[in-house]
Amino acid sequence: MGKLEIPNSTSISMLLNDTVRSFKTMLKARYVEPAAARGASTVNASYDVFNPARIYEWRAAMRRVRAIYIEKHKGRKPRLLRPDRFTEKMQWRKLFDLNPVYAVLSDKLAVRDFIAERVGGDVLIPLLWVGTDPDAVPFDALDPPYVIKSTHASRQVLLVRQRADVDTGAAVAMFKDWLASCYGTLHNEPGYVPVPRRLMVERMLLGTDGSSPLEHRLFLFDGRVRFVQTTVADEDGFHHRAFHDREWRPLDWYLKTPNQPELCPRPKRYEEIIALAECLGKGFDHLRVDIYDGHDSIWVGELTLYSWGGLSPFTPDQADKLVGSYWSLQRPARRALYAMLWQWREIRANSP
Repeated sequence: MGKLEIPNSTSISMLLNDTVRSFKTMLKARYVEPAAARGASTVNASYDVFNPARIYEWRAAMRRVRAIYIEKHKGRKPRLLRPDRFTEKMQWRKLFDLNPVYAVLSDKLAVRDFIAERVGGDVLIPLLWVGTDPDAVPFDALDPPYVIKSTHASRQVLLVRQRADVDTGAAVAMFKDWLASCYGTLHNEPGYVPVPRRLMVERMLLGTDGSSPLEHRLFLFDGRVRFVQTTVADEDGFHHRAFHDREWRPLDWYLKTPNQPELCPRPKRYEEIIALAECLGKGFDHLRVDIYDGHDSIWVGELTLYSWGGLSPFTPDQADKLVGSYWSLQRPARRALYAMLWQWREIRANSP
């Protein structure tokens, strides 16, 4: 019987290195090369699969998203790799869908060019000013009514109906706070992260009687409108909402406040609004198109990727699954694995 040879530390190290190299080669052959053959970008394929910083980033992001979801949905745990509900699929998008086009759609200034290319510039809200310096906002030169908003975030809006309503000092301080924070990082919505931080001023849309136009949020899945949320502002400034399906039949589910369909009539130009939204939503598995309806005119407000962050529960709960069934995510577990193995969790605005 021969003597058993115990490999030394150098031999063990070489064996481990060979194993790691073989594993990387297998992963590349299985995921990267087929993706390249399909024409997909492999810009991040050269990254080290075992880079500790990247692995930690993914782990931290998944823990963050999971914890916030559990808190907002009263203890329910999300299925992140094989999502079923709409709110779960939204968490999947926030984590793993790193399409560089999302940086354009999330940029309130750049998206105007995207909208104009697809449907023409006549549906854009008039743009009055753009800048990066809060102290440079030309309050004296701007004629109310107008709206000031940031280009890199959601819900950062100042409405100016009359010149006397503006406390310029407080407004400038608020603008500086807006520009000092990264909305995308704070809310785990990567499409916003690479967006340049700017301020923009748009004309406030009002009807001939001074009333606000109706706001229609059209929810598209695979380029087709499946339902619409309409918001109506009354004389006292209170907002009333209702959900309708594509045929404008009232739906019995809601998010925060019960539906009031009697206050949300079918739009006079509904077919035109549907066609406009579907032209903008073509090519996306899910997109929300926000349209303002002034009866005689319609304008496109925003294109939204992360509706409510997927953090607002539906009432009744079954509606979450119903809406989730509209969203056809292709191979979510495999795509998530690919992202975690070969990408940093970031969207590069200048990616192909």
